[in-house]
Amino acid sequence: MGHRLTLQIACWTAEVSLTNSQPTSAVLRADLTSLEVLDAEGGVTPLTPVDRSVIQRNAAKSMKSQDHPQVTFDCPEVDVRDAIAATTGDVSVPGSLQIAGTTQPFTASVHAQLTDGVWKLTTTCTVRQSDFGIKPYSLMVGAMRVGDDVVIEFHVSFPATDLE
Repeated sequence: MGHRLTLQIACWTAEVSLTNSQPTSAVLRADLTSLEVLDAEGGVTPLTPVDRSVIQRNAAKSMKSQDHPQVTFDCPEVDVRDAIAATTGDVSVPGSLQIAGTTQPFTASVHAQLTDGVWKLTTTCTVRQSDFGIKPYSLMVGAMRVGDDVVIEFHVSFPATDLE
């Protein structure tokens, strides 16, 4: 009955500290108040604008975004020398993830690729809502509910000259 949703956080920032043009630490902040519904697959009926608004409101309530409007991934030490030297590779990025006021250790595997002077960083990872004290949204006495695991995709591109 339900839809498989694709949501986007439209406003986010990343701060990267550099030493000799090499990233050494990073902080990513995502503004939950910019959450929007991009797409919905399946479901009995197509989503209406009212449905999209209700989904956004329910997501904000579940993630306690009124009290904790940001998700933060803090990486105090980044070592990407091997990937940068090879111009492509996977980098393990350990740090802490804070959602809804709860912080947990978290490691992201980021694929870095340098093509035509542009770095492309991508990652796909899974976050379990209950690990952060979030009760997955449900209705109809639990007959319809959001899964506990949420898949997060992140894609960013920037000129290699930005690291100089």
